[in-house]
Amino acid sequence: MSLASFVSGALSEYLDGRHEVSLALACCAIDATAQKLSPDERAVGKRTKTFLDENMGVVTLCGFPGIFAGGMRIRCVDVDGIEPEQDGRVSMSTIIYTTVRCALVHNCSIDDTITFTDDTYIGDFVGTFMLPKSLPLGLIMAAVLHPLNAKEYTPTKWILTLGTQEFTLDSLWGKNSEFLQAADTFLRGGTEHRLSVSRG
Repeated sequence: MSLASFVSGALSEYLDGRHEVSLALACCAIDATAQKLSPDERAVGKRTKTFLDENMGVVTLCGFPGIFAGGMRIRCVDVDGIEPEQDGRVSMSTIIYTTVRCALVHNCSIDDTITFTDDTYIGDFVGTFMLPKSLPLGLIMAAVLHPLNAKEYTPTKWILTLGTQEFTLDSLWGKNSEFLQAADTFLRGGTEHRLSVSRG
């Protein structure tokens, strides 16, 4: 097994509509990449959230339709497992790590405080919070594009379309800056973006 096999599995599960399984595999790819990046950091939560913070632009571009943000801070009120900072807010990386990654890894399910939606809705986390169904794609792409994963390869041909740009997955391993540069072409033009994936 390899990181690429988890990515391929996550894409397959995503296309088959099993979003929680896709998310679990995508989170494994994120964990593995974060460990490569920070091998001396033994706190899994710290290194994973740091990785997500540093790559939130890719996560939002590919996983939050219509959004491209390097960082988002969300007001949280009485959410189990999440301790807000003094301003009452937490990073999106904390929400993803705590309510998605840890819930799936430890409980094999995400509780009903999280609602998955077709589109992106950013609001306060009070009782419930909405995340887009395409979140797995954002996590997958954060792992795929990281330079440390440049030598990975998937035997399945995956086709990714973002705006007017079409890519094969295997052309993107480790190509973070090139991908963002290509995406910038249509982002500057105000083109609505939503990443889609298909088998080639």
